[in-house]
Amino acid sequence: MATWDDIRAHLRTRWSVVHDEASNFAISCRVPVENREMEQAIGMAPTQLDGAPWLAIIGELFPETALSARGALVYADRLQFGAIVLRGDRYLLRFGMALSGLSLTSLDWHLAIVVREAVRLRVNLLGPKNASAFDNYIE
Repeated sequence: MATWDDIRAHLRTRWSVVHDEASNFAISCRVPVENREMEQAIGMAPTQLDGAPWLAIIGELFPETALSARGALVYADRLQFGAIVLRGDRYLLRFGMALSGLSLTSLDWHLAIVVREAVRLRVNLLGPKNASAFDNYIE
């Protein structure tokens, strides 16, 4: 089982780290979209579910004003995994996973999917714009 410290150490070697604390971690990556690149912010925090260690992963999406509540529910219904949540005045893509039995290879795979899905949602709604918002990565 990967621990939170194992995860942070692993991510430091593979991603561009924006924020690294004992209680939360944020990375940034650039994703090719059409003829440009989009910056995608992803945050992580350790959490507990029924006494078991879990990892909360969030991907920055867009401002609340960019999507109605009804629109968010329609988008949420089309997600293959995770949930669209509203935190403050920003929509986020939220995904949770148990740390029990989690390998670092599996973590990388899940992070890549969260990144791609967040970018896909942003492109579908806002178009391929550059953005670098990291205000909402703390769980």
